[in-house]
Amino acid sequence: MGDINDWHHAIGTGPFILTDFVSGSSATLVKNPNYFGHDERYPQNQLPYVDNLSVLIIPDDATALAGLRTGKIDALDQISLCRLDQYKKRILKYYS
Repeated sequence: MGDINDWHHAIGTGPFILTDFVSGSSATLVKNPNYFGHDERYPQNQLPYVDNLSVLIIPDDATALAGLRTGKIDALDQISLCRLDQYKKRILKYYS
């Protein structure tokens, strides 16, 4: 099926379709209109609920945490345990 290293040739039947990929920077995914999944609690609702996802690749923990803290990003996938522990202490101190 062509060059396996070219993201344009990605194959799958999941809830999202890859529409853009920049190596080492970001990936953009949109809702797959043909996805067959439904919410188990509300079977009348087709999944996924989200229309699109922008995944940013941020190798620096401090930058990623700053983005989370300021609301520029919604979630983190991987972060060092040391940084996570420091961040949790700051959050707990803020909300106490």
